[in-house]
Amino acid sequence: SRYERTIAGPIEQVVNNGKKHWGYRKELDTEITVKLLLNSIGFFNIVQNVFLLKEIDPYDFEKVIEIGIDNFLRSLK
Repeated sequence: SRYERTIAGPIEQVVNNGKKHWGYRKELDTEITVKLLLNSIGFFNIVQNVFLLKEIDPYDFEKVIEIGIDNFLRSLK
């Protein structure tokens, strides 16, 4: 799919390379880990915008992305 080729696939390649060369955890399920990164940020955005929760409890979306990526990177080691 286009999603696989343009978004998830390249990130999965970097993670797999990291498992071989940079000390990333070998037992890590690359596909699930990458999809959790992307889907957690995406779902957070859906909940905030589709269900209009941003009007009740707004978040800085840049901070949401930063925390999501930080959590992802911590999971690699």
